[in-house]
Amino acid sequence: MQDPFDVLVNIENKSRKYALVPEQEKMEELWPGIAFKVCDAKVVSPVGQITEIIHYPEPSIIPGTKIWMKGIANIRGSLVPIVDLQAFLCGHVIVPNPRSRLLMVEHQKQDTVYPLGLLIADVIGMKQFRHEESSSNIAMYSDFFQPYMKESFYREKERWGVFDMTILLQNPDFLEVTL
Repeated sequence: MQDPFDVLVNIENKSRKYALVPEQEKMEELWPGIAFKVCDAKVVSPVGQITEIIHYPEPSIIPGTKIWMKGIANIRGSLVPIVDLQAFLCGHVIVPNPRSRLLMVEHQKQDTVYPLGLLIADVIGMKQFRHEESSSNIAMYSDFFQPYMKESFYREKERWGVFDMTILLQNPDFLEVTL
C-alpha cells in the first residue's frame, strides 16, 4: 500500500505534466479617470489629480467674492475653499442636491499645498480607457472647456473630454475670486 502523501505528490506531478497552461496574456494598460458632468458635458479627469470625492458640505459664504466662489467649509479640521466649477466655466450655478459632490484637488503654491473643493452636480464614477480610444479631437467642446483639454476618449458612441485640473489651478482668472 502506498503512502497517502506519495499518492498526492504523484497526482500533482501528473497534473502539472499534462496541464494545458494558457499563455500569459499581456495586461493591457488602461488610462484611469474620474468621470463627471459639468455644463451638460461628460468629462473625465485623471485619477491622480483628484484626491477624493466627498458629499457637499454647506459652506460659509465669503462676502465680496465672485458667484462661483461658494465659500469655505471645515473639512476634517481644515478650512477649504469651495468653488462651483460649472458656474466658473459656463456661468450656470449649481443648486446643490443629494447627488452633488466635491472633487477635492490640491493647489500647490511654492512649498505649500492647499486643498480645494470643486462642486460638481453629478459624479458618474471611475472610467478606464484604452490608449487607442484616445484622440486629440476636442472640437465638439465649447470654447470655455478647450483651454483645459488636450485630448478626449471615444467609446461606445460617447466622447469623454479629459479635463486637466492642473491647468485649471494655474489659470489666473480661476485664482482671482474677489469682485
